[in-house]
Amino acid sequence: MFEHPEKKVKISCSQDVHSCMAPYLYDELVEHFYILLLDRNHQVLKIHKISSGGTNATLADPNLILKKALDHLASGIVLVHNHKLLLNSCMSQRV
Repeated sequence: MFEHPEKKVKISCSQDVHSCMAPYLYDELVEHFYILLLDRNHQVLKIHKISSGGTNATLADPNLILKKALDHLASGIVLVHNHKLLLNSCMSQRV
């Protein structure tokens, strides 16, 4: 799954990555692994989901990640992975 960001997003720090990816990962019930493909100006070219796993793990194949980056002539890659466990532990404290 490839997605183009709705607007030009420049990545200059981890908070930028969080802001870009929060809509994709908020309230997910399983773990996911995404890559952000960046141009030379650190703007997001594409967002690609590499894998979806179970409730406590997902796999990421380095060969697949590098192939996607090379196919799209990306100058940079950001690896993104969520942890469902953190959401569950926060929710259980509220009960």
